Amino acid sequence: MKAQGTAGDFPISDTIPNTGGYEWRVAENKLRWSNGVAKICGVTFGPGDEAGFLDFVHPDDRMQVEARISCYLGAGSNYSHSFRIVRRDGQVRTILDRGQIERAADGTVTAFRGVVIDTTDDVMPAAPPPKAEPDAINRHLSRLVGRASGLGAYELDVETGAATWSKELLRILGRPDALCSGSMEMALQMVHPDDRQRVRGDMASALDRTGPYDLEYRLLLGKGDVRWVRDRGDVIGGGPDSADGPARAVGVLIDITRRKIAEESLASTDALLEALFENSPVGIGVWDRSFRYLRVNRKLAEINGLPVEAHIGRTPEELLPGLEGIQALYAGWRRILRTGKPWLDVQLTGKTPADPDALKVWRVHFFPVETGGEIVGIAATAEDVTAEHHAEMALRNNALQLQRILDGTVGFVGILDIDGTVTEANAPALTAAGLVRSDVIGRHFWDTHWWSYDADVRARLKSDVQQAAAGQQIRHDAKVLLKDDQKITIDFQLSPVTDDTGRVTHIIPSGFDVTDRNEALDHLQMLMAEVNHRSKNVLSLVQAIARQTVKTSPDDFLEKFSSRIGALAQAQDLLVQANWASVDLRTLVTSQLGYFKDSIGQRIQLSGPDVMLSAQAAQSLSMVLHELATNAGKYGSLSNAEGRVDIDWTAENIEGMPLLSLTWAEHGGPPVTPPQRTGFGSLLINTMIESAFDAKSEMTYDPAGVAWRLTRGATGVRHT
Repeated sequence: MKAQGTAGDFPISDTIPNTGGYEWRVAENKLRWSNGVAKICGVTFGPGDEAGFLDFVHPDDRMQVEARISCYLGAGSNYSHSFRIVRRDGQVRTILDRGQIERAADGTVTAFRGVVIDTTDDVMPAAPPPKAEPDAINRHLSRLVGRASGLGAYELDVETGAATWSKELLRILGRPDALCSGSMEMALQMVHPDDRQRVRGDMASALDRTGPYDLEYRLLLGKGDVRWVRDRGDVIGGGPDSADGPARAVGVLIDITRRKIAEESLASTDALLEALFENSPVGIGVWDRSFRYLRVNRKLAEINGLPVEAHIGRTPEELLPGLEGIQALYAGWRRILRTGKPWLDVQLTGKTPADPDALKVWRVHFFPVETGGEIVGIAATAEDVTAEHHAEMALRNNALQLQRILDGTVGFVGILDIDGTVTEANAPALTAAGLVRSDVIGRHFWDTHWWSYDADVRARLKSDVQQAAAGQQIRHDAKVLLKDDQKITIDFQLSPVTDDTGRVTHIIPSGFDVTDRNEALDHLQMLMAEVNHRSKNVLSLVQAIARQTVKTSPDDFLEKFSSRIGALAQAQDLLVQANWASVDLRTLVTSQLGYFKDSIGQRIQLSGPDVMLSAQAAQSLSMVLHELATNAGKYGSLSNAEGRVDIDWTAENIEGMPLLSLTWAEHGGPPVTPPQRTGFGSLLINTMIESAFDAKSEMTYDPAGVAWRLTRGATGVRHT
């Protein structure tokens, strides 16, 4: 990041040598440096956040700087402190950092705006001589710490125990007019008697090595005033060689009395709240600003699977290593401490030490804890909802399984609320109509695409839904609209679903495509009507055959009647085989020459193209062929061994109309004489066949053989 800002942003600082300006937006952690600050630090590109800035601070000063920043965040409207930085080229510089603190209405810091001055040539050496004057050392400490309220600095000679204190530290100690120098033992005498032995031991351990230290203890001041302080510092070696050992300690004393009072107030409740806390059916916990447990009730201890006392002073990260998403949890807590807003309905998952193999689920609500207008910690209520979570997951899985089952059915299935609102529709119903779930979910069933083609249909469906909501089963055929404006007929049902009390809770609409079934029924009705019609025609023909046969041949009625009915039956068989559509002429001729089938192709010659005849034409022609074959066998060319019959036919199309001509010609039989009378056979051959074919029929009795001709028959000829 290039040095942020321009001369317009920092109009004064960049015009003064060895000076620069900056702005740190705390909430966004966004740092802006002027060119002057970047130049002091020996870089062209400055850092963008606080962590980047701390990288420049001298390692020996870093803890003090962090402590001061923490103090400034807690209170005050301005600041001033001095520390060392290490440039990228290794050069150490001392800078003075001063500025103002901008706060929101609730006291939260929003921004630091300040100037940085390179004071390397003005400050004392990093390790002042032990014999330096107290006033000079005090000026050095004042330059390091400034006048920040509640924060005092000190320097201690490890070997001699001599101490030098800043003016602000003396104010904290309640001795603003005391000398700025003394001894470590003098300071220890101001420590509360109950803490003194512990602090003496901790300081002895800290001064025995180089490095940082961090203590908290009480001071007993004049008139019995007790103050809590946080003592943070760094023990520094006497030279570049670490073997030289600790030489001096430089530290800061921070007054944390308000925080401690708040924590003590937070940790103590009256009897009623204590009883509620301990006996609550939900877990309750309280954490300080460092995320350490201050209090937990028995239920939370039970949820965590650890004793109550095992929680106190430890963080969730230390206590529950199996807790998932710990960093996200801490980020949420920091947000609560920063904004003061609660964080509700948080689902946490993890494993507890008491049951390390089971994954638990908790529902938690977090709240800020305030004392005296200051947020001093976080409280929470927690419930173990593992069983509820598993039940919810099982219910969700069941719903998914039900959806898969519905989508796998061949029918159309959905789910409605009792007011007719669609809550679910299966894939076949949606796909058939070219829809997606969002097209129908949440809409009234009668307003969906399936029923949109007719207002009366929608009105009837709305009435059906109301009846189903009242507990009535609805079933009838209905037409539904699919994609591409196609309509099909479905067997439609509305089935009410009731709970244990009999109350209707949902309605299940379903439908199965019965279009093919209905078309089959319609076709069957047509066939029945056709059978009825044809049966009447056959019966009429049988009656006509009977009347004519008994009139013309009373002596041999039974024989001729049976023979003619047999010919009709053969024609019927052919029609049935052809599904009553049409009959092949060659097949029909062959069937009526059944008595002479061995002679076909020898004495009987058939010649002609493929021609199809209608049912009525086939019935009439079969009777004629039967009469001709019967007469030829009795009296004509098939009554001896030498005679023969030629059956020829031709077909032609005139203006798209098929015309049939057929000839029956006998040869080589006994001499032919015309009959003395006409009977039913003559009626068939001459009259009935002309009517059936709308053609001319002619019978001749040449002595050489009988001949019959049907000329250009049109009716009943299907195609050629």
